[in-house]
Amino acid sequence: MLKLKQIFTLKRILISIISLFFILFFVGGCSFKYMDWQYYVARDMCKNESGYYIHDERLYKETEKTNYNAHLSNGYRLQLRSGYGLYENEKIISTKYSRIIQYINYEYFYIDDDGKKNLIYQGIDIGYHNYGLWLSGDEGAGFRLNEHKILTCGFNTHFILKDNKWQQIK
Repeated sequence: MLKLKQIFTLKRILISIISLFFILFFVGGCSFKYMDWQYYVARDMCKNESGYYIHDERLYKETEKTNYNAHLSNGYRLQLRSGYGLYENEKIISTKYSRIIQYINYEYFYIDDDGKKNLIYQGIDIGYHNYGLWLSGDEGAGFRLNEHKILTCGFNTHFILKDNKWQQIK
């Protein structure tokens, strides 16, 4: 028992913990993402919630074969809104986490005769606000330090609306 008390002193425990945090800080690119529990929540959300959300399966299969702005089999023109999810507040889906955002990245839809927007499918992505220090830039623009990056996960999964519930397609 006396031997354990000599080995596990408060000073050695603190030095070990501080060394571990120091190593994790530099492994994470001078950020605290590997020590942040919300990073791991965002990773799980990427696997389970990020992807293509298909509202109309028949038209979704048709859009894979046609070009943007083409006429669909229902007679309406295919339209696309993209690249706006992170920058327009109405496209951000609220989450209960401070550094995780869920947003609509793009939508494929058509507008019917009544002027109603009918979604075919949309891409929903997850973003994680990563705070740290990074050197960025190039020779022409100059170098600078950034303190904030948004890590996104992309579209790995497909979901389909069946019986008013989103079901993952395997």
